[in-house]
Amino acid sequence: MLDFISAQTVLDAGLLVGMAVSLVAGLLSFLSPCVLPIAAPYLAYMGGVSVTDLDDNAAARGKVMLASVFFVMGLSTVFLFYGYAASVIGELYFAVSGWANYVGGALVILFGLHFLHLIRIPLLQREARVEVKDQG
Repeated sequence: MLDFISAQTVLDAGLLVGMAVSLVAGLLSFLSPCVLPIAAPYLAYMGGVSVTDLDDNAAARGKVMLASVFFVMGLSTVFLFYGYAASVIGELYFAVSGWANYVGGALVILFGLHFLHLIRIPLLQREARVEVKDQG
């Protein structure tokens, strides 16, 4: 059932093309006028040094570089696990997609009959409101 984890499956899915497109898109978004001016102050903040220390002190630059490398590695790890989880969920869905289509179709028909007032579903008849009173 989980045979999609092999390296051949990943390469057949166009991983290298996707990585290249993602790299170009990431570089373009980083070089945009909204992000590039705030990159140096943000990296200095992450490293715990001031922006003026970045110009004068090589140790401060190394500290910022180390902090930024670990930040990127942590962020990459999180998104890697998100992608893996989405792949597992997608594979599990495709394993039961025949039944899921029937169940989804039955729900659509059931909701349509409720909408047409041919049947009543008490759960869908409920109403929830938040009462906000004027405090002025």
